[in-house]
Amino acid sequence: MAWEISEAPSHLGADTAPSKPEAGPGVPRVARLDPTDVAATLQGAPPRAATRRVADVPVGEAGAADLADALDRLAGVHARSRGNFAQEAQVSIRGHGARANFGLRGLRLVVDGVPASAADGQGQLGPFEPWLYDRVELIAGPAALLYGNASGGVLRVQQRVFDAWQAEADFAAGQRGLFVAGPWSREASASSMQLAFGDWRGEGARPHSASRRRSLSLHGEHLVSPSLTLDWQFSASDAPQADDPLGLTMAQFRQDPFAASPNALAFDTRKSSSQWQAAARAARQQDDASHVVSAWTGQRRIEQFLAVPMAAQSNPRSGGGVIDLERGFGGIEWTGTLRRERWQLAYGVRGEMQRDARRGFENFLDGRVGVRGALRRDEVLRVRSLDPMASLDVDLGASWRGFAGVRGTRLRFEVDDAYIAPGNPDDGGRRRFSSWSPAAGLSFRHANWLFRGSIGRGFESPTGNELAYRADGEGGLNLDLRPARSRLHELAADYAVAGWSWSATLFHEQVRDEIVVAQSSGGRSVFRNAGRTRRRGVETQIDWAPAEGWSMTLAHTLLDARFRDSPEAGHRLPGVPRQWGTLRAQWSPLSREDLSCWAGLHFASGVAVDDANTQHTSGWQRVDVGVSRTVQTRLGDLRMSMAVENVFDRTYAGSVIVNEANGRFLETARPRTFGAGIAWTWR
Repeated sequence: MAWEISEAPSHLGADTAPSKPEAGPGVPRVARLDPTDVAATLQGAPPRAATRRVADVPVGEAGAADLADALDRLAGVHARSRGNFAQEAQVSIRGHGARANFGLRGLRLVVDGVPASAADGQGQLGPFEPWLYDRVELIAGPAALLYGNASGGVLRVQQRVFDAWQAEADFAAGQRGLFVAGPWSREASASSMQLAFGDWRGEGARPHSASRRRSLSLHGEHLVSPSLTLDWQFSASDAPQADDPLGLTMAQFRQDPFAASPNALAFDTRKSSSQWQAAARAARQQDDASHVVSAWTGQRRIEQFLAVPMAAQSNPRSGGGVIDLERGFGGIEWTGTLRRERWQLAYGVRGEMQRDARRGFENFLDGRVGVRGALRRDEVLRVRSLDPMASLDVDLGASWRGFAGVRGTRLRFEVDDAYIAPGNPDDGGRRRFSSWSPAAGLSFRHANWLFRGSIGRGFESPTGNELAYRADGEGGLNLDLRPARSRLHELAADYAVAGWSWSATLFHEQVRDEIVVAQSSGGRSVFRNAGRTRRRGVETQIDWAPAEGWSMTLAHTLLDARFRDSPEAGHRLPGVPRQWGTLRAQWSPLSREDLSCWAGLHFASGVAVDDANTQHTSGWQRVDVGVSRTVQTRLGDLRMSMAVENVFDRTYAGSVIVNEANGRFLETARPRTFGAGIAWTWR
């Protein structure tokens, strides 16, 4: 996918995000309400003093396997594609989320205006295919606290809109994908609907890393009146196979970085998952006010086989070596925006629920390992949340603007234990978390400059998975785990003129009771509170068009993230590099508008693999190149693309498993990979 970064125009000009073109592919076929009112208001429109960056994805890019392949082109976001689809990509914002051994932590994910993070704050990128989405927006800093239970920030993903049927086939070393999407019916009255489905299979660069997933998406929209829009969506994904090669020790990595862990082969470590989600939304806009009501529901199912030795399961309170999880989730949200000449008020309330039926089984039977055995755990976790929100954005005159807001969070965790046996008493329990997260900021605009400053106080509760296991190795939930609380400060400057824009953001954050990995083994992680931590750094984003047909983007992050309390005082937070970034250039010859060439440089410094900083990975650089050409015919458009990832075949650890108990910290990034794609759009 060719990603185009834009940031400064939305800060320096109107309050809305850059609009799409009036015609052409990707244009909505139904007249929609203003995107800021409909999409942003759903979660509270970001104030002008917010750190806000946007990435557009106009076309498919050969070989792209997940959304993480391009997220790190946004300054502040570090996305590590593991090459291991059993654990999904690791994504962190300013170091938040680096602790996750799978899924997303410390940040909120919103897809097509609907929360894709569960009530406890956990989210997944896996169910969302990269070819189906064309826009990602990042909101970070104090203003992101107004979105709810997360300290890192918010990622908002928007689905592509197809005005014609399109079939696309992608091929790369060890992987292939087939995707079809388009309008379900021709425009009729003020309604539209589109359908998309795909099938992706990959062998992986390491043994025992094959995976397969299928997806289906339906989206409908109806313009009831000039001021009222109704839309609905349904999505489903199925990943019946995702083998897990596990991590490697430093010695194993040096000997053969593309080997699978022996335990992965012995226990046949793997995961299968499926998910569906349905949502409906009504948005009404009047001259000076807008209201949005949305509701969503869904279910996720996971079965995962871990490399837990049989001897470790002899403890009567062990949860076994096979996870069987069925999650039901849903919510409802109402938000409104009231506008006057010099101020805008956003307000609303969100209620969510989550029900996790978690069972654990032994991973051996009749002397064989890697198979489901006897039941060892059977419990139900229920999470309920209620979040009110209000924010005020005020024009203070003389080019000054300010905002102030607050988000309340009230969470209730309830666990009912149905597996009670000798040596394994009732592990049920209740926990409640509540907090208010205020934020405020000022911005000043002068000519082509915008200066911003903001402060805030954040709150992040443990997720259900982080509460799932106790640090002492006994059974039952880790109910002693406390929420993390943070104080954020941010200063920024943005500048834009014709042809280029520049943005720099300085931030400083202190966190109390940071949630970190106490121990990770066999795919199972235990979490603890680590006292105080500190993050400070600078993010730089530059977009430049040096000549007609040329565009260049630089996203760079410099981050110092450290523990402040003993015994880790002064140590770096594991999994968080000191700096990382992306430099990307794209060229389309003026005489050949159907031809596009691009090259990208990705780089990152090494990271600590554990809290004690006993070992570090090496820094790395990677170069990717690609070319695409579109041929127009009477029957439609044919687009052909080729790409090479990791041109110089660098071998490096793409991600780390923080605090892995057996020293298997390292997961190897993909080697040199050739990709090709062909897409046919017909009308």
